[in-house]
Amino acid sequence: MKRFVFLFVVFMPLIGYSQIEKRYLDSLDSVPHRPMVNNPVVNLRYSLGVFPEIQMINSPVIGVSVSYARLLDVEWSAFGRGVNLCFEFDPLEKFYGPKLTVWSAMFALIVGGNLSMSAMYYFQDSRSGLYLRPEIGIGIPCIHLKYGYGFRVVGDEMTGIQRHSLSLGAHIPIFKYDKRAKKP
Repeated sequence: MKRFVFLFVVFMPLIGYSQIEKRYLDSLDSVPHRPMVNNPVVNLRYSLGVFPEIQMINSPVIGVSVSYARLLDVEWSAFGRGVNLCFEFDPLEKFYGPKLTVWSAMFALIVGGNLSMSAMYYFQDSRSGLYLRPEIGIGIPCIHLKYGYGFRVVGDEMTGIQRHSLSLGAHIPIFKYDKRAKKP
């Protein structure tokens, strides 16, 4: 039960954030004298890129992701959210596997924060297991420094899987699409 309450607390800000952002963008488009196209303070862009990441508490876990992000810059703040499809491995503990991460980030004035939820399926020798890791951190929408608490959902218990993690990663865009430039 504690895990479900924890997941609810982590995902509620993400749900509220998306509703506020949508209403803000709709209100900008509905005002005739300040459409989003000609508004110099609003920039909405989508990007596909890579997301290198390193985690470190007991041993290093290295990951490289394909990352899709939606980034919104509004005057003194910036918002971002995205999805990463990653492959991680630990060279010392010898486990590896795919990881899926959903993240959301916000930066206002000088304070930045981010939330994410990762699901990993790790393999080690003949064992495997599904792990979840909610994460919270600081940074700007494209650079994340996060603390995570991971736990096993199903599968075998493996050695060397870190329950606590501190990770640093960055979304590096390769392909960009600027919504404001394409709008009529």
